[in-house]
Amino acid sequence: MSEPVLPPLRWIKAALRSTTETLARELVSPSDAAPEWNAHEWRIAQAVASIHGISPLLAARLPWAGPDDWQEFLSEQRDHTERRHARIVTLLERLDAAAKGCGLCAVALKGAALHAAGIYRPGERPMSDIDLLVRPRDRTRASRMLEGLGYEMSYEIWKHVVFVATSGRAQARIGEHADNPIKIELHTAIAEQLPFVRCDISDLVLPRNERPGLHYYRSTAALMAHVLLHAAGALALRGSRALQLEDIARLALRTSEAGWHALLALRESDRLWWAYPPLVLVARYYEGRIPKFVLDATRSACGWPLRSSCERFSLADVSLSDPHIHAFPGIEWSRTIGEAMRYMRARLLPDAGVLAMRKAYGRYQSLGADAPWVRQTQLERTVRWIAGQRLRVDTMACVRAAFAFDQS
Repeated sequence: MSEPVLPPLRWIKAALRSTTETLARELVSPSDAAPEWNAHEWRIAQAVASIHGISPLLAARLPWAGPDDWQEFLSEQRDHTERRHARIVTLLERLDAAAKGCGLCAVALKGAALHAAGIYRPGERPMSDIDLLVRPRDRTRASRMLEGLGYEMSYEIWKHVVFVATSGRAQARIGEHADNPIKIELHTAIAEQLPFVRCDISDLVLPRNERPGLHYYRSTAALMAHVLLHAAGALALRGSRALQLEDIARLALRTSEAGWHALLALRESDRLWWAYPPLVLVARYYEGRIPKFVLDATRSACGWPLRSSCERFSLADVSLSDPHIHAFPGIEWSRTIGEAMRYMRARLLPDAGVLAMRKAYGRYQSLGADAPWVRQTQLERTVRWIAGQRLRVDTMACVRAAFAFDQS
């Protein structure tokens, strides 16, 4: 496939922002008529829908029809997501049987749990991987179980170990593909670094009993705590997705007042200071979905610099819809000067886990894996930051793929 001809970069940046905000609001409250976009803007809309994981949701929710290639794209994405979901369900059944067979207690996280709770129907929510949580002492046994199912360890970062199927490779296309390999991310803790301090809620998620097999969250409040913490981690790295806001908004409809109060109890131990930014972002797009008492309580637990910043941000500001690579994204999440300094040092001198993840990227990704940035050293990346050449690989790969969609 030949390299697609792209519009000027300045135009792309503006179109990414405007289409992101339009589609985010259409997802919540669809208009009667399609946006009056030109052909290039409709291509950018495909990239945005893929970046934010909302293509299948838009396919089911929008009452209006766009151009033929837009409709074809949404229809294909819905079909691929539904067929991929069937594969994931089968793999979860195999994981449950294998866990029982080796006496392992594991928790299926995030998307798998949201589907199991009936928050989504098959074909609505993309899932690129399966997240499993086990106790630290069970990591070796869990790894052997996954190897027995035809998986091998790809790389490890502080947050999880990534396992990939020993056969198969990602299909080079935009968005979801039913045949893309299903990764498994093995966790021994539920935590995020915001941006450098570890925030851990594992005790809320691990089951009280250790019955072998797959478990899900012990309560709606525990699931809400995790999706909020995960969204906070994405926010801090400017990697938020509209799908994460949808997760929180849908789950909020299932959360009782008692459930909210169970979540808010974490304030007493200063473990909820990170919850306000994702909640206020959801409230901005899903009006009335987050109770006022929850917003007020989490706002009071959030420090002023972070609170001030997050109340100004739009989804386009804190997601891959912003194509720039920022040297220190989310530094406003630092709670002290010392934290900010440690974070800056970690960005300039990444640890072995980050470097290993970059190396593995090209082996198991399709879009953007051949970009020069992926193969460059940290020194070369720093020079490019200084020189001003700082475009995010994932964003621009999606844009290129969207403009090449009719050639696929």
